[in-house]
Amino acid sequence: MRTRIGLIGAVLGAAVGIFAMGSVAAHAQIKFSDLWKGHPLNNSVAFPARMLATSGAKLKGTPSFSNQCAIRMGVALREAGVTLGQLGGVRVSWYHPKDKMYVLNAQELGNALARAGIQGLGKVEKYKGEDAKKFYSKMFGRTGIVFFKDYWSRSVRVSDGSGGTTWVKESQPSGDHIDVWNGYRTSAAWLMEWFSWLGYYSNYINSKEIWFWEVK
Repeated sequence: MRTRIGLIGAVLGAAVGIFAMGSVAAHAQIKFSDLWKGHPLNNSVAFPARMLATSGAKLKGTPSFSNQCAIRMGVALREAGVTLGQLGGVRVSWYHPKDKMYVLNAQELGNALARAGIQGLGKVEKYKGEDAKKFYSKMFGRTGIVFFKDYWSRSVRVSDGSGGTTWVKESQPSGDHIDVWNGYRTSAAWLMEWFSWLGYYSNYINSKEIWFWEVK
């Protein structure tokens, strides 16, 4: 009997040990090199979230969403070992499996990162006002994640006064961007020209706030 009890105890102990090891591995410390390599733009992928076959032949393979900066950052976090469970309160694409971590909103992702206790992710630094205009000197040479709040103007549909509608740029910028930062630029350096072509161009220093998390 004692031998049997001892054997059961050993088996349970081993199982607990394996479970604990798995938990530690799932929440290992993130590294910037993994974030950078895992970011879709650094793999020439601008739109990772695409329509599935269930959407029909015409839509299959087309981008599911026009703005995918939060989706790309979600993918980078996933590739660095972060799980969706560590990012409570973020909405993800309803078209795709949740574990893809196709996060839909940059502000929500920024809020989640600000409160998450992810190993290797530094405490959020928030630059506002004049500090936001000097963000480059504060972040130069440091690697991590950056969130630009309200820095580019979206186009919105308004009444044209004659029963129709027209598109105009909003007077107060509300467009956000979240990205990896390698010490001197984001992965999306080329997006500045793209935004300019669309009439969305703004400078990062015009952000209402800039948040930064250092990741080494």
